[in-house]
Amino acid sequence: MNFLNDLSLSQIMTRLVGYLIVVLVHGFALAGLATLFGDRDPAHSGRLTLNPLPHVSLPGLVAAILFQPSWMRPLPIEDRALRGGRLGLVVLYVTSLAVVLAIVPILTPVRIWLSTLLTGTAAVSVLGTIDAAQRLGLWFVLLNALPLPGLTGSLLLQAAYPPVMPQVRRLELPAMLIFLVILGTGAFQSAFSPLQSSLVRLLMN
Repeated sequence: MNFLNDLSLSQIMTRLVGYLIVVLVHGFALAGLATLFGDRDPAHSGRLTLNPLPHVSLPGLVAAILFQPSWMRPLPIEDRALRGGRLGLVVLYVTSLAVVLAIVPILTPVRIWLSTLLTGTAAVSVLGTIDAAQRLGLWFVLLNALPLPGLTGSLLLQAAYPPVMPQVRRLELPAMLIFLVILGTGAFQSAFSPLQSSLVRLLMN
């Protein structure tokens, strides 16, 4: 499957901005929840911010533009600092991904409202960006739900066995490169497209 077919400059730009929206929402939510649960490190490291750039992963950005499923820059969280400890990690995992899912239907009335106000190139650009953010958000959640290095799902690995995290963090970059290869084959998209399509019908219509 050639994901570069029909990938126009307009699509590249809308996916780029859509990715920034998704990682901003997810990164800020995860950092905010970690801070709320007692871990101050995300705030001290500059991740508790509405600036999307600290949340950007370059391989994740490439994945979003070329393939749609993507990830943000990993956010280390100290389970021993969290209220609830390892259970707190599971709460952060579930809630931070749920926030991204919640944004998808919220953007639909915004998209409809803006469609009545904008015309021409501005309408195409803005509405295309919102649509891209919604679709990228769904793919983001599906990929990051997996308990793998470099993804939000690695919080589940940490919750299951905290001592494994040094090894998991060393594997983050190699894992991201492997993700790019797998996404390039279309295997992940083919496996999860029925679920993604169901989420589109449920949350975007």
